[in-house]
Amino acid sequence: MVTDRCQGCGACLLTCPEHAIRPHGRPLLVLDELCTGCGECIEVCPVDAIEEKLDAIDEKLDAIEESPCATEESPCAIK
Repeated sequence: MVTDRCQGCGACLLTCPEHAIRPHGRPLLVLDELCTGCGECIEVCPVDAIEEKLDAIDEKLDAIEESPCATEESPCAIK
């Protein structure tokens, strides 16, 4: 997953052996169906903008758990 830290330099585009990264503005786009998870793009990114999928999922789950709506006592809980 390419995060918002992406500067669009294209280092990952040139490195990806599967050509799974496409120029799509910023952040660049990783085509999941082509990505093999080799991590070469992660190694060459100068701003650490590329994360493994599991790390990105964990971050999103943490954000959900920290949300004020994540508890039954919250004002936005469905009753």
